[in-house]
Amino acid sequence: MQRLEQFGLTTTESRVLVALLRLGPSTVAEVARVAEVHRTNVYPLLEALRARGLAGQLPGKAAMWASAGHNEVVDRLFAAQQELIRSLGSGLDQTRHLLSELVPEGPAPAPELSDVHYVSGATPTEAIYLDLLATATTEILVFNRPPFAWASSEVHPAIMDMLGRGISTRVLYRSGDLEGPEAAAAREGAEAYIAAGVEARVVDELPTKLAVMDRRAALLAMLDPVSPEETFPPSLHVEHAGLAQSLAGVFDHYWAAAQPYGARSAPG
Repeated sequence: MQRLEQFGLTTTESRVLVALLRLGPSTVAEVARVAEVHRTNVYPLLEALRARGLAGQLPGKAAMWASAGHNEVVDRLFAAQQELIRSLGSGLDQTRHLLSELVPEGPAPAPELSDVHYVSGATPTEAIYLDLLATATTEILVFNRPPFAWASSEVHPAIMDMLGRGISTRVLYRSGDLEGPEAAAAREGAEAYIAAGVEARVVDELPTKLAVMDRRAALLAMLDPVSPEETFPPSLHVEHAGLAQSLAGVFDHYWAAAQPYGARSAPG
C-alpha cells in the first residue's frame, strides 16, 4: 500500500485498486468487501481511479468494474509522476522570474542565530568557561558554589589574566562555603581573586552555578535537585543576548541583597 501511496494515491484509493487487481472484473459491493471500505465511499474512489486511467467500467456492463493488469498500473503511475516532474521543471524559469520581481534586491540577510547548547561533564564545561573568560570585553558575573571544575582553593591563571585586562568581575559566594576551619583554602582562593580586583559579596544560598559574560553569553548549571553537590552537573551554554541579559538580572537581584565579603564575623 505504501508503495502505491508514494505514487500519489490515498490509502483508500490504494485499497480499492488492490481489491480490483485481486478480484478482476467485479461489482462495487465485491470491491467494498475486499477493500474493507464502505460501499458508498467506493463509488467516488473508483471515479478517482478512472480519472488516473487505473480503473473503468466494462463495456456493456456498467455494474462491473475492472483495472488494467499489474504491469499496466505501475507503468501508468510512473508515467504520471514523470509528467508531474516535467511540469514542475517547465515552471522553474517562470518561478525564478516571479521571485526576482517580488524581491528585486535579493533576499534579506538571515538574522544572526542564537543558540542554547547542552554541555555535559566538567572538562567540556571548563573549556567553554575559559573561552568565555578569554573573550569577555566588559563584565563577568558569577554565582560561585560547588561542585567545581577545579579546586576552590586554586587560583586559575586564566581568571588572573582576565582580571589583568581590567574586566569588571562580580562574584557571589555562599556563606557556608567560606565558614569554618575546613574552608580556609577556599577563603584563601577567594581573597586572592579579591586582591586582584574581584568585587565579592556573600549570601546564605545560591540557586545554581552561573556565569554571565558581557550580558551576551552565559553558562548555567543544571544542578541535581536532590544531590546538587555530589557530581559535576550538566550545563546550558547560552549564546542568546535576551536570555543572558535575563540571567544577569537574576544576578543583580541577588547581588543587591548580599553582604560585602568580610562583613560577617571572622570565621571560626
